[in-house]
Amino acid sequence: MLSSTPIAAHESPATPSQPSVRGVFARLWPESGSVNSIPSLDGLRAVAVLLVILFHSWAEMPGIPALVPGFQSHQYAITYGRTGVQLFFVLSGFLLFLPYARWIFGLQPRPSARMFYRRRALRVGPAYWASLIILVLAGPLTLAALGDALVHVFFLSNVSAATAQSINAVYWTMAVEVQFYVALPLIAWAASRLVRRFGTRAGMGIAITAMAAISVAADLLDHVHGIQRLPVVGTFLVGQYSLPFHLVVFGIGITCGIFYVNVTQLIRLDARQRERLRLAGNATLVAGIVLLLATAFAPGGQPHFELELLGLGYGGVLFGTLFGPAMVRRALASRPMRFIGLISYSVYLWHSIVIRAIGPLLPAPTHANLVTLVIARFLIGAPLSLAVAYVSFQLTERPFFQARKRAHEGASQRVSSAAAPALTTNVTNAASSTPIAPPPALGPRAVWTRAVDLMRTR
Repeated sequence: MLSSTPIAAHESPATPSQPSVRGVFARLWPESGSVNSIPSLDGLRAVAVLLVILFHSWAEMPGIPALVPGFQSHQYAITYGRTGVQLFFVLSGFLLFLPYARWIFGLQPRPSARMFYRRRALRVGPAYWASLIILVLAGPLTLAALGDALVHVFFLSNVSAATAQSINAVYWTMAVEVQFYVALPLIAWAASRLVRRFGTRAGMGIAITAMAAISVAADLLDHVHGIQRLPVVGTFLVGQYSLPFHLVVFGIGITCGIFYVNVTQLIRLDARQRERLRLAGNATLVAGIVLLLATAFAPGGQPHFELELLGLGYGGVLFGTLFGPAMVRRALASRPMRFIGLISYSVYLWHSIVIRAIGPLLPAPTHANLVTLVIARFLIGAPLSLAVAYVSFQLTERPFFQARKRAHEGASQRVSSAAAPALTTNVTNAASSTPIAPPPALGPRAVWTRAVDLMRTR
């Protein structure tokens, strides 16, 4: 999102043409649909989608199993470009849980589930449904195809292996994402009950542990002989296409969100604490990257509990981005990275289709040109995907941002007016315009105690 800087007093006043030029540029530049955008995280979205494009440049190469004897994709590090999906899931868990984290800490009223669902539908629905309609109309309109499309309309393509990747290789991840949206208000409610019962650290620890346990169970059940052939259960409840399988990854993002709200809105850190947090961010960033590389290059591929390792690795990258080196945040918040990140949703929806479309235009893969062809597919497919995605963003994403903003502002005003008597701590007295003194700096134990007390007195 572009920031506007006031014109200094000594500068010349704007000419009549300047506002229109600035307005045109602002219209051409992708904007963030977030209420409170964190620019560096837009850059992380760019990293995630570029990883996935690299993966599909390799994985959708025709004839690879025949070219590589005994081919098993997990033996090749490039296959881990697919884990950009896990980075997206970590970011979703982090960003979407922030309002619920503030509610759990007693810093705002409980978010409206109805408004949350409406905003999410306006965010992910139009671009997804537009791409779905185009792809369905581009194929044969048989009764089976229409039934397949109907399942996709409701983000249920992961109900069976036959529909999981039938129309677009990435649609199953959108089903998992939207199913997480459906579950999130319930997850937040359960977490709040646990916090009230056991305290913040213990309550959130139990909640995240439960999410991890569900994922481990879904992973272990996926290896039970014959379970993958069971209708619905084999893909919707267990295995890599299911929400339970990926729940731990969302949970790691939620954990980062709880910590972020704690240290940015609940604790007033002194200089020494800020320095310690910066050093922790540096260490966590390095540790996360090392863990991801170790997982990708593990001998034989696919180590035990791979998904949990990937989630922890990307959680470390997220934590390090938020609190670690400033140069990393500046790089991720640069205009090129933000541009890709801001249109990354449409890039994600369309890149696989684009890569498949350019396949016939390139030479057939052989042992000699395999690496070169993967690079070529990426270098050609990525820019073309960005071009298609930019059009998709302007036509199917941007027009709905104002509706989301109005929905958020209307809900915020209603909730604020209803809850105003309970939320007067640490705000400016509107009647006297005199700011109330901020609370003194607190140690970690005092902060946790204060948060629990706030919850118990609500």
